[in-house]
Amino acid sequence: MNRGGGGNGTSRCARILHYIDRLAEKDEQKQLRDRELAEKDGQKQLHNINSSAGGEGGLLSPKPRGRRAGTYNCSEILSYIGGLDDEQKQLINKSVNFRTINGKRTRARAIAYQTFHRPARTERDVIKLLVNAVENIKPICEAGKVRVAGTTYNVPEIATRDRQQTLAIRWILGAAFKRRISNGIGLDKCLSAETLDAHRKRGIARKKRDDPHELASTNRSFAHLRWW
Repeated sequence: MNRGGGGNGTSRCARILHYIDRLAEKDEQKQLRDRELAEKDGQKQLHNINSSAGGEGGLLSPKPRGRRAGTYNCSEILSYIGGLDDEQKQLINKSVNFRTINGKRTRARAIAYQTFHRPARTERDVIKLLVNAVENIKPICEAGKVRVAGTTYNVPEIATRDRQQTLAIRWILGAAFKRRISNGIGLDKCLSAETLDAHRKRGIARKKRDDPHELASTNRSFAHLRWW
């Protein structure tokens, strides 16, 4: 009797284990099907993007021409970039704000994203290009005026991180305006070219960055006057 009971218990455990194995196998098959469906959806979305893309790199759709050129779809480039952190969003917002003239923010946004459209054909990561361009133009130090005993001195100081970014964007934008006046072409083309030059550590903005460094180096003997 005990042997029979032991045999029934063993067979019952075997059936339970077999049932658990079948459930685990079904669960694995379901996960595999879900993974295959997700991969198919991703490939389909990528195919739709590539089929509707324009330009040499095929990253973005071609810009509208004519009267709608100034109202370029800004959400398209944002959907392409995606995954921006707070610092990158702040960088883009500053770039748009500094281009805004007479409250025409929509026009400034259109110029900004048209600027992103051009390097997107040759550079896979537009945001990385913009960040590198700004980093190459950031001034590390500058000279501030300090008045001591009736005399004003240019005293070297370390620029704050926010000021470094602000000056870099302003210098890139100012260099683009100068290029626009001299060449007589669109601001988006000038800004795109100046951004690429800054990315390669050259151009007008890069020379502008060297001026405060040279001034701070010339007046480094007055560094002891900045005690705070």
